[in-house]
Amino acid sequence: MNLAGYAIRHKAVTLVFTLFIMFGGVLSYNKIGQLEDPQFTIKTAVVYTQYSGATAEEVEQEVTEPLETAVQQLKQLDKVRSISRSGLSIIFVDVYDKYDKDTLPQVWDELRRKIKAAAQKLPPGAGQPQINDDFGDVYGIFFAITGDGYNPHDLKEIAKDLRRELLLCDNVGRIDFWGKQPEVVYVEIDRTKLAQLGLPPTAIFNTIKQQNTVTPAGNVNVGSENAKFRVTGTFKNVKDLGELLIQGGKDGRMIRLKDVAHIERGYLDPPMELLSYNGKDAIGLGISTVSGGNVVTMGNAVKKRLENLEERIPVGVKIHKIAYQSDTVKTAVNGFILNLIEAVSIVILLLMIFMGKREGFIIGAILLLTILCTFICMQFFEINFQRISLGALIIAMGMLVDNAIVVTEGIVIKSQKGIPRIQAAEETVKETQYPLLGATIIAIIAFAAISLSKDITGEFLGSLFKVIGISLGLSWIFAVTVTPFFCVNFLPPSSKSTKDPYDNYFYNIYRQFLEKCIDKRWLFLMIVCGVLFASMYGFKFVKKSFFPDSTRPQFTVSVWYPEGTNINHTTNGMIKVENFIKKLDGVTNTSTFIGRGALRFILTYNPEMPNSAYGQILVSVDDYYKIENLIPTIEIYLNKNLNNAVTSVDAFKLGLGGSAVEVRIN
Repeated sequence: MNLAGYAIRHKAVTLVFTLFIMFGGVLSYNKIGQLEDPQFTIKTAVVYTQYSGATAEEVEQEVTEPLETAVQQLKQLDKVRSISRSGLSIIFVDVYDKYDKDTLPQVWDELRRKIKAAAQKLPPGAGQPQINDDFGDVYGIFFAITGDGYNPHDLKEIAKDLRRELLLCDNVGRIDFWGKQPEVVYVEIDRTKLAQLGLPPTAIFNTIKQQNTVTPAGNVNVGSENAKFRVTGTFKNVKDLGELLIQGGKDGRMIRLKDVAHIERGYLDPPMELLSYNGKDAIGLGISTVSGGNVVTMGNAVKKRLENLEERIPVGVKIHKIAYQSDTVKTAVNGFILNLIEAVSIVILLLMIFMGKREGFIIGAILLLTILCTFICMQFFEINFQRISLGALIIAMGMLVDNAIVVTEGIVIKSQKGIPRIQAAEETVKETQYPLLGATIIAIIAFAAISLSKDITGEFLGSLFKVIGISLGLSWIFAVTVTPFFCVNFLPPSSKSTKDPYDNYFYNIYRQFLEKCIDKRWLFLMIVCGVLFASMYGFKFVKKSFFPDSTRPQFTVSVWYPEGTNINHTTNGMIKVENFIKKLDGVTNTSTFIGRGALRFILTYNPEMPNSAYGQILVSVDDYYKIENLIPTIEIYLNKNLNNAVTSVDAFKLGLGGSAVEVRIN
């Protein structure tokens, strides 16, 4: 198979192919999806069940255990975990890693059927189990909406209006709220009046429960039409509720509700969750990207839409960024382009010094062509730009030129011996193509072990093997086709020289070094062994981490008060901590979440489940390097002022998230 000969003799085809790769690569670069972390499926669903008024023990025995028993019948189940709190059951359903995004929906459907069957046997006071199988959704854009002088209802309506508008933006998947305060109507019954009238409280409860229900009221034929009856009298405001007539008492007369109860509209007290931004009450608005979407495109679309809506946003209302993933991704992609330019420039410069000007430009052009063709393949195989795929391209950068260097040098050496360039190109490719192919395959396989594993790590790192495999494979193809074509057309004509092509300063120094190593081989082997053992000893001083530390300019301060702590007490404690943190040097803003963890705004963040005793502050700083000094300062303050709580101050980690050490005691 003489690929080099075909490429050289069919110039038009090779040129068209090269131009196609160049333009196609640029177009593909602009269309490839962009994310901060690779997409992978979190194989966990969460089952929430309310059991108001029950103790934690009652929740465990009457709700959690029956539901866990039903979940354990799931054949795909890996393990089940649960938390039973006063009035709330939380069950985590983890399935085996072999199930992916294509097979998981069927698993969750089966889970719903089993939970639905088990729910029929729960005690009367228990609510309907709610299953969240979108637990792994990432809300790359997370806003906090504040407004001076606006109550929670006003902020909620503004947030709902924004959601309607932003759902129309490109690549927006879903939008959810955080910290929205449920509105309720409080009916405070005067027990003294009830006793005087002989009216049981159940009469009030049952009457209110039957109101505003939509039920069929019958119909009547009017000519050719079927007219339906509708019952009037539904409540439109709180005042209407006060006019509700209740029958009861000793003489069975009708009594208005407002005569025996005080009725007012308010918010759920105590609240389930609270959000504040820099000490101001706020509502969170999280926006996720569609599957396979471009978070940068989504971020630009959202930003543009907000600019257009600026006139509609009421005075005093501000939209603050808690997290904006598109800016992070844009910085990472721009950094890769800078690395690409630097790599190509360094390759060209070094090869111009050691091999010659034309040789350097040829190999640099092959490197650039390989990267552009990799972009085309990434778009075809739906591989996004993200942390792992960009890292793979940077890793591969140093290996992509190896094949082209071997072929180019072989052609140059043969040309210097007087062999015609076309013959030199064909002979060089014929001699080296299969050894180079074998070396390329070995280099690709070296990255296969982790990326092809069937667990969650393999799914997270899958693009590492794919991108390196694609780019190295393309480097071999271009080395045996386009590289000889460029060498034949752009290198100087062949000229036989009596001088040995290896007779130069670099090769002479290298030859002398090898000769001395062979002459003193025992000494050389001892030195090599000494270096080996020294490196093995020094390896224990190297910091060990599967992923490097994140450079995200944010960190979290988490506080767990004793179980059952009222959320108002938790709020008071978090306000004190927040006020202290805001005064520290380098802190730009704080977002405080009370009652549960925030929306998953990055893939590696694991939100805490609902817990009135829990609070977390997301601290943003102007420089990532200041976090190292801020963490000890905050830890000292927490240990001194919150000695009755468990606290943790953590910078963000790359990878799959989770604690460094996890223990389960059976």
